[in-house]
Amino acid sequence: MQRSARVKRWQGMLPDVNLLIPFDFRALNPPRQWPLMEDTQHGRGFLHRLDIPTSGLVLLAKNHNALYDLRLQLAIGDLQREYCVLAHGRWPGEARKDLRSRVHWFGTGRQAGSIIAPAGRVALSKAKLLANGHQLAGQAVSLLAIQIVTGRQHQIRLQMAHVGHPAVTDKRYFSSVNCMLDMRWCRRNFLHRYRLAFFGARAREVEVIQPLPSDLQSSLLRISAAASSIDTFRFWSSGSRPKRWERLHPLEPLKSTNESD
Repeated sequence: MQRSARVKRWQGMLPDVNLLIPFDFRALNPPRQWPLMEDTQHGRGFLHRLDIPTSGLVLLAKNHNALYDLRLQLAIGDLQREYCVLAHGRWPGEARKDLRSRVHWFGTGRQAGSIIAPAGRVALSKAKLLANGHQLAGQAVSLLAIQIVTGRQHQIRLQMAHVGHPAVTDKRYFSSVNCMLDMRWCRRNFLHRYRLAFFGARAREVEVIQPLPSDLQSSLLRISAAASSIDTFRFWSSGSRPKRWERLHPLEPLKSTNESD
């Protein structure tokens, strides 16, 4: 029996309903069998997209029934999307934090972007601190897992920058000078969607996990981990399979200020 939804591992998808389906995927799933892939009015079956500098999992419905079912799951919060992000600075306070804001999307094409504004749509992300360290130039960095409850344009990147911890090598929401410095050891935005979960046929949960890609693993190897974070950085940089957000252990708060970094 053919699955009615397919998760594809793509890096850097264009935010355009008329984007082309990769040739290899079309060959395995011909539009004559799955007409939704030619239906631009329904976004060719895409449930969401990724920003161009990011990587990870994307969910694509293969027929209209699956599309509307997954859209309902997305609307009521049953579709789970989880990310790994390396951010600038030492994450303050508690290891778990809800990021709430109103995100307003404006502009078109390359000039489009998001801002925090009262007129924006409510955006909620759940952040969990996993590890602390320093990059080679001595600047502090924090590794976090983030589960998004809503899905606004550039939500994670904007919210992280808004709280003073922009993602590493974020060309849009970080200063160009610092971004160029980041590119010496991390060539692209360190944001990866590593887990998707949803309900498929017969209400059975479908879970797909993709570890960090090799380029981001290499960037983590250039981090000098704090004593309490060595094992966590080693885990994520090894390409190991991450756990779901709820089962990831947050970094324990420091009991003293004398821990060696």
